[in-house]
Amino acid sequence: MLAVAVLAAPALAVTAPAVAHDPLVHDRGQLTDLQPTMTTPTDGAHGSVSAWRTSRGTTVVLRLRGLDRDSAGQAYGAHVHVGHCVAGDPMEAGPHYNSTGQPPVTVSDQTEVWLDFSITPGGTALAIADVPFTIAHGAAHSVVVHAMTTAPDGGAGARIACLPVHF
Repeated sequence: MLAVAVLAAPALAVTAPAVAHDPLVHDRGQLTDLQPTMTTPTDGAHGSVSAWRTSRGTTVVLRLRGLDRDSAGQAYGAHVHVGHCVAGDPMEAGPHYNSTGQPPVTVSDQTEVWLDFSITPGGTALAIADVPFTIAHGAAHSVVVHAMTTAPDGGAGARIACLPVHF
């Protein structure tokens, strides 16, 4: 039975791209510290963001590594933002990207990209969001890590780190 499982895994890897198209985005790098006067679990961490157009919209994957291992089990929120990452200036990242456009906007995990995650004992994290829209080219420039998980109103606390991503 083990041989069947080993042989099946490569077949899944080969067929997966048939569902998703070429990546819309694949950026990686060191997280920008938005709170340099504070010690946070994201200090010195690296991340990557990939996004693919699918038949249902877009899948966005956030991977983080180098997170503080002493923070294992703690949960955080992350969102796609329209602005840029500027060290020490959390507001420069602007608001969340929202597919509904101009006010009044509808805030939900169906109109914004919400990527909540928990830190593993190995200092890594993974978050995946499937949304029913595609981010317009040039409309978003970062993924911001917040101090808390995402509330129903989209709030997630202070902005602690930022990864430049060019959608």
